[in-house]
Amino acid sequence: LRCRPEMRGRVLALQAMVFLGSTPIGGPVIGVISEFGGARAGIVVGGLACLGAATYGWMRDRTLHAPTHVPVTPPDVAAQIASSS
Repeated sequence: LRCRPEMRGRVLALQAMVFLGSTPIGGPVIGVISEFGGARAGIVVGGLACLGAATYGWMRDRTLHAPTHVPVTPPDVAAQIASSS
């Protein structure tokens, strides 16, 4: 978990709600797909959904923790600022 310690309980509660709350929605959807397309189609759609979610999470994690560039003030400008005050 990458969150502040005081937010950890809220993050875990949200994670539990997402995982437990997605089953009543995803189960019937995959059931209908399997009913009309066969068991193989249901497994393929479920696998593609899993890969899509993993890719989204991976890409989001990469952008959140990308290194940021901090501009450095040149020494002569810093000296001018210090001498003018």
